[in-house]
Amino acid sequence: QRNVYKYGLPLIYVNFAGAQTDLLFDGGSMAYNKDGALVKQLGYFAADFAIVDTAAEAFRIPASIDEMGKWKKLYHALIMGIRDYFHKMGFQSGNSWFVGWCRFSTGTCIGCRSTWC
Repeated sequence: QRNVYKYGLPLIYVNFAGAQTDLLFDGGSMAYNKDGALVKQLGYFAADFAIVDTAAEAFRIPASIDEMGKWKKLYHALIMGIRDYFHKMGFQSGNSWFVGWCRFSTGTCIGCRSTWC
């Protein structure tokens, strides 16, 4: 936002959503108009898509901000990381991996959300 004020130009921030080795990218791409108002925010922890026309009248209307608490971000980051790992490793099911986590309720919840149990 500081650069928007400094240069008086719109800013479109594009962020990847997914896991890459030991890094997790949370998505949450956003667009600011030249006045520094947030006009578009995309979802976190999932692929999302939007077309932003900086010349359109709608680009002047501020958007609502999707605030996500730190525990909710951690939860969704764990699910996305485990899901991407299973997908990239070519696993067809999470059942064999999931058995080790069944003793813990948190592990059960995250395991079921991120695999094909």
